[in-house]
Amino acid sequence: MKFSCLQENLYRGLQIARSSVGREQSLPILSHILLTTEKGILSLTATNLEIAVHATVRGKVETEGSIALDAKTLVEFVSLLPKEKVDLTTSSQGILSIQCGGYSTTLHGLSSEDFPLIPSVEKENPITFSLSDIREGLSTTLFAVSLQESRPELSGVLFHSDPVKKTLTIVGTDAYRLAEKTIPAEGELSQNHDVIIPLKTLQEFLRITQYGMGARGELVITDHQLLFLCDSVELYSKRIQGTYPDYKNIIPPSFSTHVRIPRQEFIQAIKASSIFSKAGLHDVQLTVTPKQDGKGLLSLYAANASVGENTTTLDIEMSGGENTVLLNYKYLLDGLSSITSQNVTLDIVDSVNPCVLKPEGGEGYLYLVMPIRQ
Repeated sequence: MKFSCLQENLYRGLQIARSSVGREQSLPILSHILLTTEKGILSLTATNLEIAVHATVRGKVETEGSIALDAKTLVEFVSLLPKEKVDLTTSSQGILSIQCGGYSTTLHGLSSEDFPLIPSVEKENPITFSLSDIREGLSTTLFAVSLQESRPELSGVLFHSDPVKKTLTIVGTDAYRLAEKTIPAEGELSQNHDVIIPLKTLQEFLRITQYGMGARGELVITDHQLLFLCDSVELYSKRIQGTYPDYKNIIPPSFSTHVRIPRQEFIQAIKASSIFSKAGLHDVQLTVTPKQDGKGLLSLYAANASVGENTTTLDIEMSGGENTVLLNYKYLLDGLSSITSQNVTLDIVDSVNPCVLKPEGGEGYLYLVMPIRQ
């Protein structure tokens, strides 16, 4: 293998690939990045057997070849090279020579034949989306995903595509709260898809897209695998098998009380009350009291025998009757942090049914919180 490129391009490709490197001690090859030159590009591949990332670097290929190199050593060293042309050359003894400016270095590698095969995915019928939309969709839902693996379907995120509405709906839940974001899907959608994507895969996808991947991305879904494509990067992953809960059935069809409140004031009041909530329970009681002409009061109360108690009262706009509900303040803050609108709406049924938080005027996002049973 003999290849030349700019240091900035090589380092960017290595950064994209490195976090998918495995750490399985029984398979040392997983701690390596596979470098392959072909058709005028350098391919960088890393995998932990659950996720695989394939990135390409443009440059000049004089001789095709491949080698697997320790990811940590390679990335750290390339990061220190001057921003000049880098020449990579492999020998028959499994050694990579690096020439860049005044640096002349050799790294010992492993045979590319020992590197795991990455399953191929036919790139047919992709779901196309705006990267800015998908990033917003993931950042407003991933926090609600369960970190426990006792229910595998809840440890992933539901992607539902609707060819009629031309939308992609992203859902995350841990059975105590649920976040749903709907974004436009571009291009032609051939069918409905319901696929559960592992949380770690989507966290990796979010990380990759920080490196500037253009404006569009694609998702290809097969029976057992899925593939994200954006710019020169491919992210392969297994999908979670199983059926996602029919969460639509737990969203109340109607509410007894509707509240409109400035988001930042609501956050401040919750944070003040959280200081007095019970450890482990994180409880804050919300009481809505109507006044006249669509006005009302929202009182937030928390008490802790070892700390004290606090009541914060806010003026609100509302409709419906008086209501009281006990909620987990951490869940409330998570939902409010994912919303950017100046005002939010909170819909309440009663003390036992879910509450729904939305951005004002934002039909594309919904955040549901289950009350704490008293």
